[in-house]
Amino acid sequence: MQLDDDDTTGTMIAPELERLLAGTFALMTTWYRCPQPAICHKVLDNLMQIARHDTVSDPLRRVCANAAARWASYLEEAEMAIDDCAGTDDDEDDGAAEGAGAPGIDGARGPATLH
Repeated sequence: MQLDDDDTTGTMIAPELERLLAGTFALMTTWYRCPQPAICHKVLDNLMQIARHDTVSDPLRRVCANAAARWASYLEEAEMAIDDCAGTDDDEDDGAAEGAGAPGIDGARGPATLH
C-alpha cells in the first residue's frame, strides 16, 4: 500500500506488516462475535509483533501498547467469566452450559475504542 505523494516519508508498508495488520483487524472483529481467550491471546501477540516491527513509527508503537493493555483487560474478563461458569456448573443441573462454547462471556466487553 503506497502512501500519498504529499506524505514526507514516501515509504510503503512492508507486506508482512500489512498482512499482520489485516489479520489483527479480522481477529478483533471475530472477538466481538466470539469472545474466546484464544482469540484475545492472538490479538495481543499480533499487537506486540506490530509494535516491534522495525518500520513502525513511535506513535503507532504507543497505539499498539495502549491497545494491548485494553485487550489484556478483555482477556482477563473473558477468563474470569469462564472460571465463574466452570465454578457454577457443579451447582446447576440444568446443563445449559454444556456445549455452549464459552458460556457466561456475555458480560465481557468488546472493544469500544483502541486508544
